Amino acid sequence: MSEWISVEERLPEENEQVLMCAINFVGEAYINYDEKWMRFGFEIEDFLQATVTHWMPMPEPPEV
Repeated sequence: MSEWISVEERLPEENEQVLMCAINFVGEAYINYDEKWMRFGFEIEDFLQATVTHWMPMPEPPEV
């Protein structure tokens, strides 16, 4: 199982889809070329009015 990574420790690769946490919200997001957190084409800070604090790689999908 993956562990949460602090954004102060390191950031994901540009455009890598990850799970992020901002306040008590967890959702899919990515870092753009300006190192801004994005979700659905919007900056997370504008979208959620919150700052991303942690992230983790996307989990593997379940086997069906």
